[in-house]
Amino acid sequence: MKAVGEILGVKFTGDESAAEIGEQTANAYRAFRDGLLDGKAVTFPLDEDNIPQLAAEVAGEAFAPLTPVPVDAALAAQMLRRIR
Repeated sequence: MKAVGEILGVKFTGDESAAEIGEQTANAYRAFRDGLLDGKAVTFPLDEDNIPQLAAEVAGEAFAPLTPVPVDAALAAQMLRRIR
């Protein structure tokens, strides 16, 4: 996670907790993503019918292997159901 944050421009001091590293990296990722979208909102339906397909896409996403816990389709589906 820390390596991803550094790639995204986060400057760590070495004193951050794992939670702080995660938060800073997430914020940097969101800023990166928002820059790609040029301020445009992207919305899509999130319902029980499409969660299995979306979960498979999340598990196969390029950054998935860089997370602190393994992300498979089952975990991704669980997370998507929580944010629905």
